[in-house]
Amino acid sequence: MGIRTANEHHRFNNPRVDILCVHAGVSLEEVHKMRIIAHEQVKSIINFRRLGLVYKEDREGPRMRLVRLIARTLGVPIPEYLPNALLDQGEQNILDVYFRNTNVPSQFYLGLGNNGGTPATPADTTLLTGITEVSGTGYARQIVNRNTTDWGAPALDSGDYQTISKTVLFENTGGSSWTAADFWFLTNVASGTAGNLIAVGALSQSRVVGAGQGFNLSVKQKGK
Repeated sequence: MGIRTANEHHRFNNPRVDILCVHAGVSLEEVHKMRIIAHEQVKSIINFRRLGLVYKEDREGPRMRLVRLIARTLGVPIPEYLPNALLDQGEQNILDVYFRNTNVPSQFYLGLGNNGGTPATPADTTLLTGITEVSGTGYARQIVNRNTTDWGAPALDSGDYQTISKTVLFENTGGSSWTAADFWFLTNVASGTAGNLIAVGALSQSRVVGAGQGFNLSVKQKGK
């Protein structure tokens, strides 16, 4: 039994789809109701923004897993687009800086967060006190200055402007692995929890930085 398209005329003729649905924990009825598993639609979600917007609450849930599995089976390439989030404190800070000329951060810091080995994006209301930061010898938040050197000029990407940070290096200088990194976060303080949690984003996969290893990270901030 194949999976129907949005207009329910075309079938995939791929018996593995049924098996994939079982592994993803989603019934065929649910797939039909979602109407996003059509061959044409999977191809049209190449930038993955469309899916992230429709199912923002389910980026790492069964629907996302199902789309990835079916796309892989059909041979449709899916780039690692993972929507980031400007959290409530980040929104407040932007309004303060742009309209009120107050609470202007002197610089930003990129850090790595742990979610128990599962990549995820913290909720919009999350504070620095509400995340678990990666720990291990040599780990420290990396500075990203507020200037035209550390952030690229805003450029259009799929109809929206974005800026991309410089690449920072997290380096393990100890003799054992760090705790797993599952998401990145942007804050205005070098350490501690007294600052603002401005933005976050899930990593494409959980990363464990071993002894003597490093992890390079560059992040994109995109307006919507």
